[in-house]
Amino acid sequence: MKERVKKAFDSIQAEEQLKRDTLNKLYNQTPQRKKHFGWRYAVAAVLVLVLLFGVTGYNTAYAYVDIEVNPAIGLTLNKLNRVIRVRAYNKDGQDLLDSTSVKYLSSEDAISKLIDTMEQQGYIVDSGLVSVALQSSDTAVETSLQESIDHCIQQGVAHHNAKVEVNTVTADVKSEADALNISAAKYLAILQLMEVDPTIDVGHCTQYT
Repeated sequence: MKERVKKAFDSIQAEEQLKRDTLNKLYNQTPQRKKHFGWRYAVAAVLVLVLLFGVTGYNTAYAYVDIEVNPAIGLTLNKLNRVIRVRAYNKDGQDLLDSTSVKYLSSEDAISKLIDTMEQQGYIVDSGLVSVALQSSDTAVETSLQESIDHCIQQGVAHHNAKVEVNTVTADVKSEADALNISAAKYLAILQLMEVDPTIDVGHCTQYT
């Protein structure tokens, strides 16, 4: 029976650590005195996970959220609104990710955790700016994320009176930002500046926070 569970898990596209953690949880929760029925429930749970993660693809990107303060962080979300990948766009961002794990958290929990850490490390300042850009091919998801992320960050920076901007961007803007290795939030700001002054050099602007 254990072998059947293992084979089922091999079809899930989640990370190996996630597989092991879930397997351990299933094993530990199975009462020994009801082993026969317990394993039936365990197999049923695995099949549910296979349907959720195998069919939809746990590691399939569904939305992107870029956060620009001074640490610049990128989060990739799956269809279940879980963080499946993280990216640092600068050294401060990498330092932040080295000390703060947000993988597999919901977008709200991940962003709250990142904002709290930024505040503790002095990146969130009075009258400062927290800029966010998000992109998804699903407009309903974009709208939902825009509202939830804005609310989440507003709560986290309220006593600093920091300004929060949460914008949606097109797939092209996100792709161009990725090519420049900067957050989509920063690239959007550069594009807005270029509308005022077309002589602005994009490459020069990417060097500034």
